[in-house]
Amino acid sequence: MGMPVTYRLRVEYAKQDRGAYLSHLEVIRALERVIRRAALPYAISEGFSPHMKLSFGPALSVGTASVSEHFDVILNEFVAPAEALTRLQEASTGVLPILSCGYVSAREPSLSAAVNILTYQLTIDGIIDIDTDLPAMIEVVQKEKPKTYETALSLPRGIDVSTQEGKTVLEFSIRATPAGTLRPDSLVEYLLGEDAMRDHCIEYLRVNTWIESEDGTWREPSRP
Repeated sequence: MGMPVTYRLRVEYAKQDRGAYLSHLEVIRALERVIRRAALPYAISEGFSPHMKLSFGPALSVGTASVSEHFDVILNEFVAPAEALTRLQEASTGVLPILSCGYVSAREPSLSAAVNILTYQLTIDGIIDIDTDLPAMIEVVQKEKPKTYETALSLPRGIDVSTQEGKTVLEFSIRATPAGTLRPDSLVEYLLGEDAMRDHCIEYLRVNTWIESEDGTWREPSRP
């Protein structure tokens, strides 16, 4: 008897407003409820503790909003993408809105393994002079421990600084590596200093995630 046919649906969603303060586990549970309310024919894992076959990309820190995140859910039956999207959107909440969905190959690596570029926009109250001419190696503090990163590897496109309506805006992309990933808050603390971090309000937003190909090009997880 052959293996049952399953379908891997990749779903794009946002994490906004109060949703930014949900933990990764809370996001998973909320989206599981969305899938159940949408009545999608989701697959269940085998074993002692069966659960919905759901997988995510790199987790967001609590307090960080996002305009584009993804998860994969395995379905036992094919549902047309347009119908699946309608069901998911009707079942979703305002803080975790569903944006798009489509099927991807079962042979494609998992989101957690494939997504390795994370693009952020940070908005800091006030106009601040920030030196983005960084040395080849930077040392930051993560989880109360010093960590050293190679600048060109961790920040492949550098840091863009602009001002908008009396605020300073930083935009940068971080490359995730097996050896570790630079955290946005650690980078800002390195740029501003610990005292300035306490003196300013900072809004964290992840604007996209990317899959970097061997030839160096970036593509969105929702695109083949």
